[in-house]
Amino acid sequence: MTTPRRGPASEAAMRRALRLLTPPVREWVTSRFGRLTPPQSAAIPAIHSGEHVMISAPTGTGKTLAAFLSVLSELVASHLAGELGAGIQCVYISPLRALGADIQRNLEGPLAEICELIGVDCDEPPIRVAMRTGDTTPAERRRLLTHPPHVLVTTPESLAILLSTPSAVSAFASVRWIIVDEVHAVAGGKRGVHLSLSLERLAAAAERDPVRVGLSATVAPLDVVARWLCGAGRTPTIVAWRAPRDAVFSVQSALAGEVVPNPQRVQRAVADAVAARIAPGRTTLVFTNTRGATERLAHRLAERFPAEDVAAHHSSLAREERLSVEDRLRAGTLRVAVTSTSLELGIDVGTVDEVLLVSSPRDVTRALQRIGRSGHRIDRHPRGVFIGTGVDDVLECLVVSDRCRAGDLDPIRVPVAPLDVLAQQLVGMGVVGRWKDDDAFALVRRAAPYALLPREDFDAVLDYLADASDTMEERRVYAKIVRSDGAFEARGKSVATIFYQNVGTISGGASIRIKPRGSPTPIGTVEESFLERLKPGDRFLLGGRVWSFMFAQGMTAFVAPASGRPSVPRWASEVLPATAGVALGVGVLRAHLRDALIVGGTALVADLLSERYQLGLADASALAGYVATQHALSPIPDVNEVLVERWRDPDDERILVHAITSPLGRRANEVLSRVIAFRLGRTNVGLMVDDQAFALRIPARVTFDEDTLARVLDPGNLEADVRAAVARTDLWGRRFRAVAGIGLMLVKNYRGRSRFIGAMQMNARRIWSVLERERPDFPLVRETYRTVIDDDLDVPTAKAWLETVQGRVTVRDVDAPPPFLFRLVAAGTTDSMLLEERDAFLRRLWERAVASAQATASV
Repeated sequence: MTTPRRGPASEAAMRRALRLLTPPVREWVTSRFGRLTPPQSAAIPAIHSGEHVMISAPTGTGKTLAAFLSVLSELVASHLAGELGAGIQCVYISPLRALGADIQRNLEGPLAEICELIGVDCDEPPIRVAMRTGDTTPAERRRLLTHPPHVLVTTPESLAILLSTPSAVSAFASVRWIIVDEVHAVAGGKRGVHLSLSLERLAAAAERDPVRVGLSATVAPLDVVARWLCGAGRTPTIVAWRAPRDAVFSVQSALAGEVVPNPQRVQRAVADAVAARIAPGRTTLVFTNTRGATERLAHRLAERFPAEDVAAHHSSLAREERLSVEDRLRAGTLRVAVTSTSLELGIDVGTVDEVLLVSSPRDVTRALQRIGRSGHRIDRHPRGVFIGTGVDDVLECLVVSDRCRAGDLDPIRVPVAPLDVLAQQLVGMGVVGRWKDDDAFALVRRAAPYALLPREDFDAVLDYLADASDTMEERRVYAKIVRSDGAFEARGKSVATIFYQNVGTISGGASIRIKPRGSPTPIGTVEESFLERLKPGDRFLLGGRVWSFMFAQGMTAFVAPASGRPSVPRWASEVLPATAGVALGVGVLRAHLRDALIVGGTALVADLLSERYQLGLADASALAGYVATQHALSPIPDVNEVLVERWRDPDDERILVHAITSPLGRRANEVLSRVIAFRLGRTNVGLMVDDQAFALRIPARVTFDEDTLARVLDPGNLEADVRAAVARTDLWGRRFRAVAGIGLMLVKNYRGRSRFIGAMQMNARRIWSVLERERPDFPLVRETYRTVIDDDLDVPTAKAWLETVQGRVTVRDVDAPPPFLFRLVAAGTTDSMLLEERDAFLRRLWERAVASAQATASV
């Protein structure tokens, strides 16, 4: 079935859409904005007529208001007719707590103004808005149950808790609309699958099927995401508007004309580059890729500007710290805010003049979201500046900026029927009451990711959850449900506690609260593993400020303000691999620069980088020299051919390093590296993997000729060989902990206590070793296999590339790794070298490469 689409609206269509709104809402719109935007004009009639709608339009074009105008209009009409009853009418779901708080604030203002238009006492508005997230106080939660709002603002995890709270479920009977914001942030992972089941549970609790509205500025493919939003048996309408907003994308570098600059110098140069773009009377938002980098940069900027002008914002800071930064941004009293991902979605941050992206965001969707924080109105233009921190990073920034201009997004892949997510949601359903197996199965199959779920898989998950055998209980795995007569329910009240405290799919280590001694308010959290390395007196950064560690009690660490040189916390799950599209784009750009080099030498390459990408002349010349040195030592391949470069390992003459250029992204390169090692029949192959290449350290006696290459690069039987290759590693066991946590086999939190991640991992390995051997069809074992093969790795991209490059293989012997492989080699030395040693090592490699290239040119 073709998904209906609505394109740009004409002036007549805009007037018709406006007339659909009830008079007070129409008057408010015209007095505030004068007219509707094109996305609003297309979406309002569809929502008004009861269609499920997926709205995709650039940031600042009024998508959220497009969803809410029809809702507010009908709520106001119901109130005027005396028909507005109690109970929740609309559920708004945001992936971020901060975005939810922003929406609540932005709804209460218009509602107050509309109340004035209809002559209602605004002190007790007839249409109430309330929020339920992890930050909601116990008193606010109780009020939500006793005095439910008409519009509920929540997150996916809090929604699942409410749907599993018997006293709250009845409030959802009156729900008529569901709005899911920033769908791109959830649809492509298990969190989105979890939400899709919650949406079906919410629909089942409502007296009639609610209208679903999805919102995103950057998501593709729209048909797939719309089906994820609406589930099976519903036909979504897509409202897509892609009119350009004259966004400005530019790239600059912190290299200062060097190919391998000192890391400390790069950090200073980044701070200098950011500081140079900060001007009085303006607000600048700076994105980094990690919370640690955010802390480091905010600290350096605080040394250059008054402390009140600079702030850090990330998800590990306490709620009070985050809200303070957001309020100062909206008020325009903050000159610069440094953040990682916590401000990249649709939070109202006031008037941001420019967005700076330190290092490549590695993903076009992420880049567009971040840059869209500036010029956040339809009549203003977003401005984004990429600041590259290395030669490879600058090249990637050029690719991402180009793809941003073209709107070339990487497609979202929705995980198919994760059994761990299913297990968790079935427990939540059992907490509410007794469910017939058949009814639960029918509900689950209405969620798009589970549309083809076999009944035997569903029953196997129920069997696992009801397993009270000695085998499981000996390993402290206890049954969560009771099954009888074709139905199930939760096994005791403690199961509800387990569900509420472990809901969701976001895994990570235990978080330690950081609190100044004598203060009731925490600053934020750090990972347990970071705290374990601290001793009293050690200094570290949090919130852009320096703190001295004093002592820890339980899950709280007490600190005091300090000064001096601090360390920077590292938080889990912060590595951002490049998407397949961005990685391939870098390979294409390298080949394009090679062609320019062949035609006109380094001068033409520098001119191309300077004129087309407006890169500074010194950095353009440095990149041109980088490309020329690489090509002199090992000619740059096209993206559809295999280049194998091999050299003797300087630490072990018996080892040959074989580096294969493969611009596919880290996930696909993980597939290729593991499969090749497996097909070689070797268990002693060392692997190094990057987004542009991977390398294998192989004993020199092992045959690796053209026939061997043809065999190991054969795309046939790839999926089976990937699974067999991974079976040789401990990847299954490590991934099983996360799967077991989501599936509530292992619980991290119980009755206010958090289990240390190391203990959980040890228990997970013990359980895995038994289940893998004795029960290979166990649901969470199968889900572990599926998660690794389908979600963690990128088999389709790897297979497509192997099919393309067959027969186009070049093998070259080199004296040392050429420049394009420096980042790969550096990644492989992280564990064995200090940063200073690695920096010196890379400088020696570069000096050797330049000397070799010059010697080659003189021959």
